[in-house]
Amino acid sequence: MNLIKRGIDILLSLVSIIILSPLLLALAIAVKLDSKGPALFKQGRLTKNGKVFTMYKFRTMVENAEHMGTGLFNYANDFRVTRVGKFLRKTSLD
Repeated sequence: MNLIKRGIDILLSLVSIIILSPLLLALAIAVKLDSKGPALFKQGRLTKNGKVFTMYKFRTMVENAEHMGTGLFNYANDFRVTRVGKFLRKTSLD
């Protein structure tokens, strides 16, 4: 049963990526046009078991934002958040 579920998960993920790829490409282009730096941001996150995995998100802040202002913390109307970044955060597309 787990093998069937795994196969369905992979198939649905593949179909979703194919269907959403035009939107993802448009978002990546918007991020690149709005500010310097890469379109994607990667960060290590901990799982509930304490393992680290790499998470990829669309970049919503200016490049090297962690070295500016409040560092890793952000606040309302943070100057480091780009125009496209505000939209991505508001719509949860980041």
